[in-house]
Amino acid sequence: SSSSSGLASPTSCALLELSDDALEVICCTISNPLLPAVACTLAACCRNLCRMMQVPLAALKERHGAALVFANKVGSSCTELLEEHFFSWHNKGLTPDDVSTLGMLLSSCALPRLTQLRLSGNNLGDAGVHAFCAALGSGAASHLPYLNLMGNNISHVGATAIASAIARGALPKLEVLELSMNKLDDQDITTLAVALRGRPALRRLNLHRNSIGDAGVAALVGNLGKRELKKLEWLNLGWNQIGDAGCETLVDALYAATLPAMGFFSALKAYNPVGGYPDQ
Repeated sequence: SSSSSGLASPTSCALLELSDDALEVICCTISNPLLPAVACTLAACCRNLCRMMQVPLAALKERHGAALVFANKVGSSCTELLEEHFFSWHNKGLTPDDVSTLGMLLSSCALPRLTQLRLSGNNLGDAGVHAFCAALGSGAASHLPYLNLMGNNISHVGATAIASAIARGALPKLEVLELSMNKLDDQDITTLAVALRGRPALRRLNLHRNSIGDAGVAALVGNLGKRELKKLEWLNLGWNQIGDAGCETLVDALYAATLPAMGFFSALKAYNPVGGYPDQ
């Protein structure tokens, strides 16, 4: 016989005679929007799990529909997305709805193999970046070390969204962040710095061709704590608005060994039109 949900009538399952809290954890774990058949099949096999899955299955169906649309947009399939390690979606014309779906997939652990995500050149703007980051819950993208948001017209709202996502626990293993060719100023870098300084794995940070000045540099690398940015080995601040004071802040950080992984070349490889030091 069939239940009202369309699933085969489940049987009692001794293994899953668990508390509702435990069953809820199982429901979340098996609800992959790229592979909904797993949740549907297991729910059909256990009465208690089926009871807990009625609402999640409806939501899963909606998320799977969004995943199908997104996969088609990037010229892929749900199965191919599930298996990929590297997404290079430069200049794909992605919309806020598209990247919101991508954020949802990252939050639902649907992309466990993903190690590089390149979204450069999509002109997402603050609305798109906010939509992407808003979908990133605590622990989202837990295995993703590389994120590229270059050339997306990110300014105040987008910077705040990125900082908020990191602060609530998304991207816990972030090593490389590409934010060059955006519209970030000192205020935006100050907002981002609080979050980025709390990412101990961060190795490379690309901020060239923004509107960052001396205050932004001070917020990022001035007065670093004992555990802040200790693995940062490459920082690109070229083509900003950094003057002598900002360059002095960088030099002080290097001489004080508060950036132990970074050398002079990577720290000062920056041409800035207002003051500053040329490549040294």
